[in-house]
Amino acid sequence: MSPDPSSIADQYQAALVLQNYMANGGTLGATVTGLATALAQALFTTGNYPGVSVTVTDYPWESSARYQANIDHAISVVEGAVNTVRTTMAQMGSNTALLQIRLDFTSKEVNGLKQGASQLINADLNEEGANLVTLQTRQQLVMSSLKFTGDSEKGILSLFR
Repeated sequence: MSPDPSSIADQYQAALVLQNYMANGGTLGATVTGLATALAQALFTTGNYPGVSVTVTDYPWESSARYQANIDHAISVVEGAVNTVRTTMAQMGSNTALLQIRLDFTSKEVNGLKQGASQLINADLNEEGANLVTLQTRQQLVMSSLKFTGDSEKGILSLFR
């Protein structure tokens, strides 16, 4: 049975109550009535979640031995649900850490790209043109010096012939 859409918020509230109960040192067994009361106050009657199925039934919570099996069963169902919630929350915590690492990396990457783009936009064309002319002049001077060196070597070799 899937949850009624009008009671999803109530069921979520009940899950938060259960999580808060366990996070604050709650134990199952001796205080089943406290947990049942907390769940009832949150209007949590039936929930269907992946891996968790909890049904709160109207068991007579008496100390009579004939109801002990029902109480033990209810405790084991709630303990199983709590363990499933803990496992799911641990997985969500590790996924959150992974997403935070990815978010930090992406933010740094975006900032680096923005900085590079702003440097390209703010480039001074006159300064860059002057740098280009300087580099071209150096290239021509290097080519001329290599030509002179080659010519002088040819002249020396021609003396030995």
